[in-house]
Amino acid sequence: MNNTTTARGLAILMTAIAEGKAVDAESSQQMARDSGRQKFNQAIPAGLPRGIRVAHKTGDITKVHNDAAIVYAKRLSCWWCWCAALPRKSGLRPDGLDCA
Repeated sequence: MNNTTTARGLAILMTAIAEGKAVDAESSQQMARDSGRQKFNQAIPAGLPRGIRVAHKTGDITKVHNDAAIVYAKRLSCWWCWCAALPRKSGLRPDGLDCA
């Protein structure tokens, strides 16, 4: 199996969801709602101030961990995506974000 992704690919997907262009507007809204209920919040949401709404999707491909998020702020919404090769049980987060 060839299961790959990039931070840029994840950013393209999250942008389409945020703009209502992933499949259609209704499906995009449902994807954002579902992503907003993510239970694994140790990556992008962990580095944000409390109260910031985040819709994100985490994943693992072999030894690469990723998180792609739509961050909803009062004045600006943005998309952050990163892919990092970290040991599964390291408890570490990447210091930076690989943004597309």
